[in-house]
Amino acid sequence: METLVLVLCVFAVYRISTDMAWMTGPFHLYELIRGFMIQKFGFYHWISEGFQCPICLSFWVSMPIIYFYGVLEWLAVAGAVSVLTRALPPRD
Repeated sequence: METLVLVLCVFAVYRISTDMAWMTGPFHLYELIRGFMIQKFGFYHWISEGFQCPICLSFWVSMPIIYFYGVLEWLAVAGAVSVLTRALPPRD
């Protein structure tokens, strides 16, 4: 994978993961999904907690993006998103 493509994938996964975990989303879609998971499984269930964590979401969000490039790149993108999420402050 070219370096530029990998960097673009990292930023795309970062954006989607943080938006899904922290923002309401277009038409409140992300908020509805998180609320549904909390209602279905309970607040402290691993699935509900995963939908509120950009690091957890990045693992799954990166899978279809990196599907065509292989497992190593998939884990690299998810790992880079973890670093970005920890390094940058959450948005309000």
